[in-house]
Amino acid sequence: MAWKNFYKVRMSFLNDYKNAGGRVTISDDAAFIYNLYGFGYVEEMELLQEAGFHPLEVIRGATLHAAQAIFEPKGKPIEFGIIGRHGYH
Repeated sequence: MAWKNFYKVRMSFLNDYKNAGGRVTISDDAAFIYNLYGFGYVEEMELLQEAGFHPLEVIRGATLHAAQAIFEPKGKPIEFGIIGRHGYH
């Protein structure tokens, strides 16, 4: 029950943060012995949608916002990780 309440608060915070203009990304940490790479990523996407994100906001978080989080600190233009007019980069 404690975890359920924790996730309710976490999801509410993430949605409020996004609505206030914050950048939310998703990631996968498959370092745990029983996790396979990629499945945590899909679960993160599902959780954001449960938190109230529109499906397109989830895709934006998984692509554009993640690419910005990687390249902005380096001072480089985004080289990969976004979906654009000319296909997937």
